[in-house]
Amino acid sequence: METLKRTLVCALLIIIMILTGCRPNNKSDYNRNSLVAALNLDCQVSINNDGAVNVIDKTRGSGFDFSDWQDIKSVSASEVQLGAIKVDGSVVMTGYPGFVMDLTDWKDIDMLEFTDFAAYGLKEDGTIIFQNVDDSQVDETVNETVKVWRDISYIDTGFQAIVGVTKNGKVVASVPQFPDLEKRVNQWEDIKMVSISNNFFGRARIVAVKNNGEIVEERYEESEIIKYDLESYEDLKGAVKICAGDYFTAGLMPDGTLKVRCGLDYDKRLMSEVEGEFLDLRNLDNTKDVADINSFEDILVVLKNDGTILVGGFED
Repeated sequence: METLKRTLVCALLIIIMILTGCRPNNKSDYNRNSLVAALNLDCQVSINNDGAVNVIDKTRGSGFDFSDWQDIKSVSASEVQLGAIKVDGSVVMTGYPGFVMDLTDWKDIDMLEFTDFAAYGLKEDGTIIFQNVDDSQVDETVNETVKVWRDISYIDTGFQAIVGVTKNGKVVASVPQFPDLEKRVNQWEDIKMVSISNNFFGRARIVAVKNNGEIVEERYEESEIIKYDLESYEDLKGAVKICAGDYFTAGLMPDGTLKVRCGLDYDKRLMSEVEGEFLDLRNLDNTKDVADINSFEDILVVLKNDGTILVGGFED
């Protein structure tokens, strides 16, 4: 079980580096940002403004193949996979043996998310397509649910779970471990962005930003540690991006300031559960000049405008 825990804690880190340059004149569809995805902290892929990629591969010959990675506009990653969307909406991917899927038929993809055992693509028409890893243990409830989703504008994935926002601001969710949680977030309205954090060990939180900037949250309260002083969310109002972790909520504010709010019993969590070194997330609160943030379970990754990367959570 401890091995599984450590495996799950290894972060899916997807970092967006905001550059000071302009879009290439002849490549208007390229994302002007330089993107970096980290796979288990072993493999980094950066995207230049011309859609080419730079790769730092520390996987000691695991066989990652980036030969088809040209004209890339965005990247996504899980613990065991790396994927990218090309300018024409097609998808390429690579990863550890046994976790690579054939996504060559995918077209018109706008967002790409992984859950280790499956890939989910948000198409430009607002529908979701998916592909399982061969012989995976994917909960088919998730896949059956997303088949009927329509008019989706945003998606995020957790442990065998997915949430989405519709174009009219409603939230859709498939979290088979916690059906009551699904029902509660389905009542939300006027949502523009959503983030999920759930894991094998029975914790689940879904946090969203409304169009008026208000933060809303629902959670499965198995532990006192994830209870929050909801009044503290007032400081997150107006966030341009929100990230839900197991024990924290982080918001990136319009002026580039990072706000981090941890559970009421966060200190107890540090003393009772952490093995090895832990970088206190509260030290990242009020960090300035932040370009982007991302989270996975216990980990928060912060990218500053000067390219500096800050991390809070498990140091694995």
